[in-house]
Amino acid sequence: MTLVAQIGGLLCVRPEHRESSARTICLLLFSTFLALLAFKSRRFMEYWPPFAVVFFAVAAAPWLDRVRVNELARSWRVAVVSAAVSVAIVMAIMLFVVLDQTLKIDQPPDSPVVYAGAARWLTENTPPSSLVFNADWDDFPMLFFHDSHNAYVSGLDPTYLLYANRESAEEYGRICAGEVQDPGRLISGRFGARFAVSAKDVEHDEFIRRARADRSMKSVFEDDHAVVFEILP
Repeated sequence: MTLVAQIGGLLCVRPEHRESSARTICLLLFSTFLALLAFKSRRFMEYWPPFAVVFFAVAAAPWLDRVRVNELARSWRVAVVSAAVSVAIVMAIMLFVVLDQTLKIDQPPDSPVVYAGAARWLTENTPPSSLVFNADWDDFPMLFFHDSHNAYVSGLDPTYLLYANRESAEEYGRICAGEVQDPGRLISGRFGARFAVSAKDVEHDEFIRRARADRSMKSVFEDDHAVVFEILP
């Protein structure tokens, strides 16, 4: 619906409506900027919707103010065409997303169920408040959903770790990207974690490959969706 509001606002912009053009253009530029941020990163998603709706309302106001009875039919046709174009664009985007996910059937769905087994194993086999190395900060909510028994190296936003310790944050990124030859030593030494957990998908393939090749890391739990490694002393 946010995208529909943004597109609807664009279709309603009329240069001849000078009394509201400055306000409309300002909202157009700002809402477009927020849209670009939202598409770049999900953490900005909550900023775009309200401004897209406000932009649509301001852009559409002149149309609503100037509607006459004899112009109703023409305005109705414009509204129908605008709605049809907006719906068509949204449906095309949704179709693209569905096809993209279908082509990636080897990857687990973005759901808390992905880590259900791994989190259950960690809960049952680790002391309370144990620090666990999660191979992606973005997976923290799914892990915490099932396992509030433990703590994780990075979660909610990687900026927290960056502010706390820049060097550790950079090492964390390198380990998760699979750029470290033997990650077990760093996971245990720098982060003090005895266990590491990762989803089994394309994004984490390189990390898992490095972990399996590392003699200091042993797979202690594995299902179709995730794997847990123990860092040996």
